[in-house]
Amino acid sequence: PVFQGAHVYDLNLRDGFVLKGAISHYTETDMQKAGGYFYGKDVDRIIRIGDALYTISAWGVKSHTEEEVEKLGSLSFVDISPVGEETCPDESQAGVKYISKDPDQCALVRFSCVEGTEAFSLSCGCGCKPAN
Repeated sequence: PVFQGAHVYDLNLRDGFVLKGAISHYTETDMQKAGGYFYGKDVDRIIRIGDALYTISAWGVKSHTEEEVEKLGSLSFVDISPVGEETCPDESQAGVKYISKDPDQCALVRFSCVEGTEAFSLSCGCGCKPAN
């Protein structure tokens, strides 16, 4: 697989472009599962606020220092509730369809639900369930 993410460079007259670091939203597990194709965590935007760089993807947001390109934090848009505080849909119930039972895979998959159903993404997986 080819790297997908953001390369951070320093530019000066003496050395030209010097690579400071790289930022990716894909984990090693994502890389192993992807085969030759990545999906869902491609870095779409980079924003600089103060001395921090924020990379944004469909998966979420990561922040890094500008100078050392060290990770400061991250926030996933995928709603994974702690075990015990969630109700996983029963797939035998009408209208419930699991796309994946692997939460890591759920962050990589884009899907839409038919009318009358809504998407869910929990620690038990992701898919569609009847709308409330």
